[in-house]
Amino acid sequence: MKIKLPGRGLTEIDNIVFDFNGTLAKNSKLTDDAKDLIEKFQNLINIYIATNDIFGNVKDELMDLKVNIINAKTGAEKLAFIMKLGYTKTIAVGNGNNDILMLKKAVVGICINGLDGTTTECISNSNIVINDVENIANLLENENLILSILQK
Repeated sequence: MKIKLPGRGLTEIDNIVFDFNGTLAKNSKLTDDAKDLIEKFQNLINIYIATNDIFGNVKDELMDLKVNIINAKTGAEKLAFIMKLGYTKTIAVGNGNNDILMLKKAVVGICINGLDGTTTECISNSNIVINDVENIANLLENENLILSILQK
Protein backbone atom coordinates (compact mmCIF):
# COMPACT_ATOMS: atom_id res chain seq x y z
CA MET A 1 0.00 0.00 0.00
CA LYS A 2 1.33 3.47 -0.81
CA ILE A 3 0.59 6.87 0.67
CA LYS A 4 2.07 10.30 0.01
CA LEU A 5 3.93 11.95 2.88
CA PRO A 6 5.41 15.44 3.19
CA GLY A 7 9.13 15.38 2.44
CA ARG A 8 9.03 11.69 1.49
CA GLY A 9 6.67 11.52 -1.47
CA LEU A 10 5.06 8.21 -2.29
CA THR A 11 5.85 5.88 0.63
CA GLU A 12 5.33 2.14 0.82
CA ILE A 13 3.41 1.06 3.92
CA ASP A 14 3.79 -2.61 4.80
CA ASN A 15 2.30 -2.69 8.31
CA ILE A 16 -0.32 -1.18 10.52
CA VAL A 17 -0.09 -1.73 14.28
CA PHE A 18 -3.20 -1.22 16.38
CA ASP A 19 -3.72 -1.03 20.09
CA PHE A 20 -6.83 -3.05 21.02
CA ASN A 21 -8.83 -1.55 23.91
CA GLY A 22 -10.14 1.91 23.14
CA THR A 23 -8.82 1.69 19.60
CA LEU A 24 -10.45 -1.36 17.99
CA ALA A 25 -12.61 -2.33 20.97
CA LYS A 26 -15.15 -0.61 23.16
CA ASN A 27 -15.70 -2.17 26.57
CA SER A 28 -13.25 -4.94 25.54
CA LYS A 29 -15.40 -6.01 22.54
CA LEU A 30 -14.26 -5.59 18.93
CA THR A 31 -16.48 -2.99 17.27
CA ASP A 32 -18.28 -3.71 14.02
CA ASP A 33 -16.42 -0.80 12.39
CA ALA A 34 -13.07 -2.25 13.48
CA LYS A 35 -14.00 -5.69 12.16
CA ASP A 36 -15.05 -4.17 8.83
CA LEU A 37 -11.78 -2.23 8.62
CA ILE A 38 -9.66 -5.31 9.28
CA GLU A 39 -11.61 -7.41 6.78
CA LYS A 40 -11.21 -4.71 4.16
CA PHE A 41 -7.43 -4.40 4.53
CA GLN A 42 -6.27 -7.80 5.86
CA ASN A 43 -5.13 -8.96 2.43
CA LEU A 44 -3.51 -5.64 1.48
CA ILE A 45 -1.30 -4.88 4.48
CA ASN A 46 0.13 -6.72 7.48
CA ILE A 47 -2.13 -6.03 10.47
CA TYR A 48 -0.79 -6.36 14.00
CA ILE A 49 -2.57 -5.94 17.31
CA ALA A 50 -0.12 -4.91 20.05
CA THR A 51 -1.91 -5.32 23.36
CA ASN A 52 -1.56 -6.19 27.01
CA ASP A 53 -4.91 -8.03 26.67
CA ILE A 54 -6.08 -6.79 30.06
CA PHE A 55 -9.47 -8.51 29.69
CA GLY A 56 -8.04 -11.77 28.29
CA ASN A 57 -10.35 -11.90 25.28
CA VAL A 58 -8.34 -10.56 22.34
CA LYS A 59 -7.80 -13.94 20.66
CA ASP A 60 -11.51 -14.72 20.86
CA GLU A 61 -12.50 -11.29 19.55
CA LEU A 62 -10.12 -11.54 16.57
CA MET A 63 -10.26 -15.29 15.86
CA ASP A 64 -11.85 -15.07 12.40
CA LEU A 65 -9.59 -12.27 11.17
CA LYS A 66 -6.17 -12.32 9.51
CA VAL A 67 -4.18 -10.43 12.16
CA ASN A 68 -1.08 -11.03 14.22
CA ILE A 69 -1.52 -10.55 17.97
CA ILE A 70 1.54 -9.26 19.78
CA ASN A 71 1.76 -9.31 23.58
CA ALA A 72 3.03 -5.86 24.52
CA LYS A 73 2.50 -4.70 28.09
CA THR A 74 4.36 -1.39 27.93
CA GLY A 75 4.93 1.47 25.57
CA ALA A 76 8.58 0.43 25.31
CA GLU A 77 7.53 -3.02 24.12
CA LYS A 78 5.22 -1.52 21.49
CA LEU A 79 8.02 0.78 20.34
CA ALA A 80 10.49 -2.12 20.13
CA PHE A 81 7.99 -4.04 18.02
CA ILE A 82 7.49 -1.30 15.41
CA MET A 83 11.25 -0.76 15.31
CA LYS A 84 11.64 -4.47 14.51
CA LEU A 85 8.98 -4.24 11.78
CA GLY A 86 10.53 -1.11 10.29
CA TYR A 87 8.99 2.10 11.58
CA THR A 88 9.42 3.87 8.22
CA LYS A 89 6.92 1.44 6.69
CA THR A 90 4.55 1.19 9.65
CA ILE A 91 1.46 3.15 10.65
CA ALA A 92 0.61 3.00 14.37
CA VAL A 93 -2.87 3.54 15.81
CA GLY A 94 -3.70 3.91 19.50
CA ASN A 95 -5.35 5.94 22.21
CA GLY A 96 -3.47 5.44 25.49
CA ASN A 97 -0.31 6.46 27.25
CA ASN A 98 1.29 3.10 26.46
CA ASP A 99 0.83 3.89 22.74
CA ILE A 100 2.67 7.22 22.76
CA LEU A 101 6.15 5.91 21.92
CA MET A 102 4.97 3.91 18.91
CA LEU A 103 2.72 6.75 17.70
CA LYS A 104 5.62 9.17 17.90
CA LYS A 105 8.10 6.90 16.05
CA ALA A 106 5.92 5.33 13.34
CA VAL A 107 5.97 6.89 9.89
CA VAL A 108 2.39 8.00 10.71
CA GLY A 109 0.97 7.91 14.23
CA ILE A 110 -2.81 8.07 14.47
CA CYS A 111 -4.53 8.77 17.78
CA ILE A 112 -8.16 7.76 18.16
CA ASN A 113 -10.11 10.02 20.49
CA GLY A 114 -13.23 7.89 20.61
CA LEU A 115 -15.81 6.95 23.21
CA ASP A 116 -13.16 5.52 25.55
CA GLY A 117 -11.19 8.78 25.33
CA THR A 118 -7.47 9.47 25.13
CA THR A 119 -4.86 11.60 26.86
CA THR A 120 -3.48 14.98 25.89
CA GLU A 121 -0.01 13.39 25.69
CA CYS A 122 -1.29 10.83 23.20
CA ILE A 123 -2.85 13.57 21.08
CA SER A 124 0.24 15.78 21.14
CA ASN A 125 2.55 12.90 20.16
CA SER A 126 0.48 11.78 17.15
CA ASN A 127 0.55 13.02 13.58
CA ILE A 128 -3.20 12.71 13.12
CA VAL A 129 -6.12 12.58 15.55
CA ILE A 130 -9.42 11.02 14.50
CA ASN A 131 -12.61 10.22 16.37
CA ASP A 132 -13.32 6.67 15.19
CA VAL A 133 -11.50 3.69 13.70
CA GLU A 134 -13.78 3.74 10.66
CA ASN A 135 -12.02 6.96 9.55
CA ILE A 136 -8.80 5.00 9.01
CA ALA A 137 -10.21 3.37 5.87
CA ASN A 138 -10.64 6.78 4.30
CA LEU A 139 -7.05 7.73 5.21
CA LEU A 140 -5.66 4.52 3.70
CA GLU A 141 -7.77 4.49 0.56
CA ASN A 142 -6.86 7.99 -0.55
CA GLU A 143 -3.08 8.27 -0.97
CA ASN A 144 -3.30 12.09 -0.93
CA LEU A 145 -5.43 12.50 2.20
CA ILE A 146 -2.67 11.97 4.77
CA LEU A 147 -0.46 14.33 2.75
CA SER A 148 -3.16 17.00 2.79
CA ILE A 149 -3.47 16.71 6.58
CA LEU A 150 0.28 16.68 7.34
CA GLN A 151 1.68 19.19 4.85
CA LYS A 152 2.76 22.54 6.25
